[in-house]
Formats: sequence, C-alpha cells, structure tokens
Amino acid sequence: MIEFINKNRDRKICIIVSGDTGFYSLLSFLRENYSKEELNVIPGISSYQYLFSRIGEVWQDYKLLSVHGREAEYVEIFSKEKGILLLTDNINTPYVIAKNIYEAGYRDVEIIVGEKLSYPDEKITFVDIKEYKKLNREFFINLMIVRKKS
Repeated sequence: MIEFINKNRDRKICIIVSGDTGFYSLLSFLRENYSKEELNVIPGISSYQYLFSRIGEVWQDYKLLSVHGREAEYVEIFSKEKGILLLTDNINTPYVIAKNIYEAGYRDVEIIVGEKLSYPDEKITFVDIKEYKKLNREFFINLMIVRKKS
C-alpha cells in the first residue's frame, strides 16, 4: 500500500477501511508514514457510539478496549471500571470473554453484544453473566459491553 501511494503521489488516493478511525485503526500506520497535513480522515459513526445509542445509554464511564487480534487484561480492567466495551475477534469471542469474567467471580453483570450493527440483520443480545453459556455460538462483526448492574 505504501509503495503504491508513494508511486502515485501526483494523484488523489482514497483508502477506505472498516472500523473506527481513531481506535486501533489503519490511521496509526498511515501516520507513521505520512504527515497530518497529507491525510484527510473522514470518520463515520463509531461502532461503540452506535451500539450505545441503540441501547439508549451513554458511554463516557466505560473503558474502551480491543481484543481483536491482540490481548488485553480485560478482567483486571473491568474490576476497576463501571463497565468495558470490547472489540472482539474469533478467538476472543463474547463467550470466551463472558466466561472469563464469570470465572473471575463476577455475578451482578450484564453482557450486551452488538452484531452486524447498522446492517438490516443487526442483532443486539442482552445476557446476564450467569447465563454466559448462551453466548457459545458464532458471532459476526461484533463488539460487546460488559457492565456492572449496580
């Protein structure tokens, strides 16, 4: 990609990526190779902003994390927060995350999973942590909220 851009500096080039522009995105990589002045970043509505709006809640008190292709100490972080929001992947699935939080001793917790947000087949699932086994299924393009009930 960088080679292509550098060979075509006389042209306008658009790079379209999925995800949130400022949250574990391709922007970090592009900023390592180009100055702010060379980039024109046009964001859409973030996935976490969208999910919180769909459930009618604010997200200012939540810690935003990603376990999409990376590890995070989300159980430890959750212990210090009202709630966390996680971008997940096919290894760190909603089921695995909920199971780990349950096994850490948390019981008064709600899990909310948003799948295929803004698509016609969007699905938002609410599960009490005690019923985390209901999350043992395949998920598509998702993120999840883990929040303390009290």
